[in-house]
Formats: sequence, structure tokens, C-alpha cells
Amino acid sequence: IIVVGGLLNATFGNATEVIICLFALQNGLIRVVQLSLLGSILSNVLLVQGCAFFLGGISHLDRGQKFSKVKELLFALALYIFRQDPPGNVVIF
Repeated sequence: IIVVGGLLNATFGNATEVIICLFALQNGLIRVVQLSLLGSILSNVLLVQGCAFFLGGISHLDRGQKFSKVKELLFALALYIFRQDPPGNVVIF
């Protein structure tokens, strides 16, 4: 039953967005279609990533995180030294 539910959700989960896109395209609202698709993609990506982080954290409750101040400072220094300007030019210092 779970497999059938997942298949139905994957098949018809975005049916409302498809219907909205069809009506918007008929009325010449291309920007609405673009933003609707962008919102759909972003929400699906954030939902999947959030679920993965949550379930991964639950499955690894017994593990601890080890931080090293020296590694963090060296990483911050490397980010500062090799930063990029907006046009894409690499700036050193």
C-alpha cells in the first residue's frame, strides 16, 4: 500500500501546478508560469533536503561532532585569502 501511495504522489503530486501553468499560458502569463515552476522546484528541494537532514540526524544520534579551532581558523583564512569578486576574478589578499 505504501508503494502505491508513493507512486500516486509522484504521479499526481504536481497536478495543480500543471493546471495553473496551462491556464496561465492560455492567458499569456508567462511570468506566472516561470515563478510557479521555480517555487515548485525550490519547495521540493528544500523538503527533500530537510527530510534527509532530519532522518540522518535521528539515525546517528549516538555520534558526536568533533571540532578543531585550528582547522576552522585555517579554513576561514583560506576563504579570506582566495575570495572572489562578483565578476569572478580571484583576489589574493
